[in-house]
Amino acid sequence: MIKVEVVIHLHGILIDKFGGIHGVRDYNALESAINRPFMTFDQKELYLSPIDKATALIESLISNHQFICKTCIPLCGMLSRTIPTKSEGKYPAALQRLPAGRQGI
Repeated sequence: MIKVEVVIHLHGILIDKFGGIHGVRDYNALESAINRPFMTFDQKELYLSPIDKATALIESLISNHQFICKTCIPLCGMLSRTIPTKSEGKYPAALQRLPAGRQGI
């Protein structure tokens, strides 16, 4: 799974590049949106393909307004490219850690 801190970092990069206000409006909603693609019911994945997972993530980020500044459409594009296939089982190592200098919210 993508860590919330990584999503916040990517959002910060977009704010720095395109302008806007840093900050998270609703941390719990952001965490929920990031976890949605990996939901299960009766031990079965609700979103099976990487496309289904990306779609669930994008819909959650766009409709729930977790960030103060609304730069989530480019953020969704960045994140949707990181959805793992079932055989990979996890995200690339580069997305598992935060770059130096971008800690916390």
